[in-house]
Amino acid sequence: MKNPISQNTINKITSLLASEKEIISAYVFGSRAKGKETKSSDLDIGILCLEKSAVNQRRLATDIQKLISGTETDVVLADLSNNPLLLIQIINGNLIYEKNSRERTNLESRVLFSYEDSKHFRNIKKFYLEKSFKEGIYAY
Repeated sequence: MKNPISQNTINKITSLLASEKEIISAYVFGSRAKGKETKSSDLDIGILCLEKSAVNQRRLATDIQKLISGTETDVVLADLSNNPLLLIQIINGNLIYEKNSRERTNLESRVLFSYEDSKHFRNIKKFYLEKSFKEGIYAY
């Protein structure tokens, strides 16, 4: 997959992220990372942290948006407390920054375990959702 942002911009983002000790890795994910963007697609950047509450998300998103001028950017700051489906989408994107490979692979492994652990509950939810549609009962 080709990164939808220039190497120069990635280098600037890397410098910015390296100053935050809680940030482990960052990825471009979503339609642009998959090469399926449309005119209205934004650029999704997922940032994995040990503890997202220790990072000033608003400032970080603003700083990244300034580096990527001309493209609407959605910065998602995430840690293991986030939905495993979101975390899987992020780590399946294009890696643009890692603090170090050992910490990144450790965190990605924990994401994969979290995703697998939640699979049973997702299957139960899917079963009852499909059942409600078949029976004409649409619950929210």
